[in-house]
Amino acid sequence: MMKTEIKAPGEILRGIRVKRGLSIQKLAAMAGLSYALLQGLESGRFAGSLITKLKICNALDLSLKQIWPGTCEELFELEGLQEADRRRSGAITTSDLGPDLKLTPAARKRRLLEGD
Repeated sequence: MMKTEIKAPGEILRGIRVKRGLSIQKLAAMAGLSYALLQGLESGRFAGSLITKLKICNALDLSLKQIWPGTCEELFELEGLQEADRRRSGAITTSDLGPDLKLTPAARKRRLLEGD
């Protein structure tokens, strides 16, 4: 019987980055993150916040589930908050998310689930 190898998100992220010919510095700049944070995510030292994960996915034009499949649930929990509450708390803003995530909640959820 063949065993399927389950890769850690950091390994998946590193594989995608290398396959696209991007250095850690270049991807960090594209995502608006620090080199140290991105390196820590790839090595598994850091888990990363939802905002960080969304910035990386936006920079790579990927859905969240392609790197962090279990994280989709976090985003759907955020959808339960009122937009005004999110802005007031500073927990999440559309400028943090990038143009891809300025979609309606239903369209955003569909994109994350379907990977379109």
